[in-house]
Amino acid sequence: MNPTAEDYEFIWDSVILDTSKAEVVQCSSKRGIIKSNKKTQMTFQLNPEDCDLHESFFNFHIPKHNIAYPFLIVGCVVESEVGFDKLFVNFGPLIVGRSSINGVNIENHTDSPFAWSMDKSAQQILENTLEVTPMTGVVQAHSKMPIKLVFKPQVEKLYSLTLPFTVQHKPTKLFLNVKGEGYNVSVALTIGSSQEPIIPVRSSTVDITTDFGQVQVNDQCIITAAMRNPSKFPVGFKWELQLP
Repeated sequence: MNPTAEDYEFIWDSVILDTSKAEVVQCSSKRGIIKSNKKTQMTFQLNPEDCDLHESFFNFHIPKHNIAYPFLIVGCVVESEVGFDKLFVNFGPLIVGRSSINGVNIENHTDSPFAWSMDKSAQQILENTLEVTPMTGVVQAHSKMPIKLVFKPQVEKLYSLTLPFTVQHKPTKLFLNVKGEGYNVSVALTIGSSQEPIIPVRSSTVDITTDFGQVQVNDQCIITAAMRNPSKFPVGFKWELQLP
């Protein structure tokens, strides 16, 4: 405020103590004129890159009267309480080509809404294996927003996907880790002796025709069926006999 009877010019000069660090506090009105018996608003912007206590020194000059006043501008930055309700999701083992659904919630424990989005770099991480819905949104104050995850393994392997998310005005990213495993069922059958050809089982139902040959009345003929499962997961089976 200028209580005098004349206008005067003012200048704000920042005092840089460490040239290796970027200016966290910046003055938006570095120069101006304050009219007589009027007041002018001085604006300072805090642009932090981390959560900490930030200090910046400025000198306020009135050149016409050769006056200078030192000022210390202090800002304290705290992390916004926005995050996932769990840090990882484990889908466990799943047959290749099939899908499983799970999800997480992004929670906001502050008094303001926050926009969030999954980073574009995560598109390459998904490998057409994980579907995330939605990929962007706004979580309202003191509420939560569900995020749907659909896991569909394409090959037989272990998956560990780390997805980065950006939250508005939050200096650090959020990360969600998604794990799962794709596997194939590779059961094989052998009918008769071990010299007989192996019958691979690639579907849920397999039709096998077996010829017992000529068997006399009240006699019996035995044909053995050997099932082999080389995978590390158990496979259930059921036999159904159909006579001609």
